Amino acid sequence: MKLSFASALLVAATLLSGCSNGDGSGSKPSPATTGSDSENLLNDDLKKVRFNANQANSDGFIDVKVGPDDISMHLTFVMEDASKAVLVTEIRDPKGATIYKADVDLESGEAESIESNFADTVFGETGNMAIFLPPSPKLELIEGSYRFTLLREDDSPLKSVNGLIKSIPSGLSVDKQTYKADLNIWIVHPEPAFNDDAFKQRVKTEYKDSINRILAPHALSIDSINIFTATEAEKAKFADLDVETGLEDACLGMLSATKNKLALNLVYTRELTAKGEGGPAGISSAPGPIMLDDTASNGCFFVSQRAYVANNDGFTQDLANQMMAGNILHEASHFMSLEHPTEEHGDDFDFFSDTPQCDAATFDGRDNTEFGVLVPGEKDGVMSDYECGINGGANNFLFYGGVPDYLPFVMSEEQAKTVRRHPLFTRVK
Repeated sequence: MKLSFASALLVAATLLSGCSNGDGSGSKPSPATTGSDSENLLNDDLKKVRFNANQANSDGFIDVKVGPDDISMHLTFVMEDASKAVLVTEIRDPKGATIYKADVDLESGEAESIESNFADTVFGETGNMAIFLPPSPKLELIEGSYRFTLLREDDSPLKSVNGLIKSIPSGLSVDKQTYKADLNIWIVHPEPAFNDDAFKQRVKTEYKDSINRILAPHALSIDSINIFTATEAEKAKFADLDVETGLEDACLGMLSATKNKLALNLVYTRELTAKGEGGPAGISSAPGPIMLDDTASNGCFFVSQRAYVANNDGFTQDLANQMMAGNILHEASHFMSLEHPTEEHGDDFDFFSDTPQCDAATFDGRDNTEFGVLVPGEKDGVMSDYECGINGGANNFLFYGGVPDYLPFVMSEEQAKTVRRHPLFTRVK
């Protein structure tokens, strides 16, 4: 078997940046043979499970047991050889129903078909990969064992399989609780203005306040922001990062500098580039691995300072702050598995029922008069913010574009339900 996966199989780059199938058998999975080496509690609601990787290599699957109070799982698969790929081709729930099945072209790594009512991407990556369930309210975990069938490039062995299982105390509703997360920021920007106390204070006040204005209606917040500064050599190396070749080393550099792994990890660059030119405002794995002991080269996300710069044409520092805050939360949410409500060409959408879809047949080429002046549309197969407008979701914080005219950005209830279940958000007691 040979897989030729691109190194960024699941990366979501932004500028703001089927159905459940039981296959007819109805049979339950066989008893679990992939036991865990250890379990330990990280907090009252979160436990870490280390699975037997040798057993997984032998069986070709792992079984993950879900209890009656468990609300989510985050799994990370790490290969012994970081150049080899691993993917999940099937997930069966405790009733034996196939809730995800992917047929993949082994040369390209592209999906030939995916059957699922909560995902339309290949769960796979080179070196290590993560899965977070449930990625939308279309899936709700049920008690019992979930089976994940694995495919490994050249049958190369797994080094480790780790799970984070999140729960809620019996009698409480997760959607009626308050949750918070911490944010680590590693500054690799070389200019003094982005390393002094004034900038750090701006991040901890203006940026944080703007992020929390989006989160607060859903009883969510960013709590502590911990800022780390790179060495001069690291700044010289990572200030301007090519999104095809420079991200892995920068991410490893950050993870070695930060100590709190149960946090969102952000690399703050001067610029992200693509093929030597200006690149996206931000980039992230979707979802990203966490708690990998400084070995996850995709365990962080990135934003570009030059994406939003105050100027003399009416783009104020306050607008720049709000846009960058939205950019940070946007990429953090990709890291936690959320997708754009609408992709660029208006033919691919997320799995949330309460995020508007900006489909090309309806919106492409549409004129916009929301701001008292005519903003003409262009029928070109690219869905602009103005063509989509509020009815098409342009004010959602995860809209793929993002322009200041649609501030303040909003988060939908179903997006918040997913974020609340992610292990990086901790229940406030």
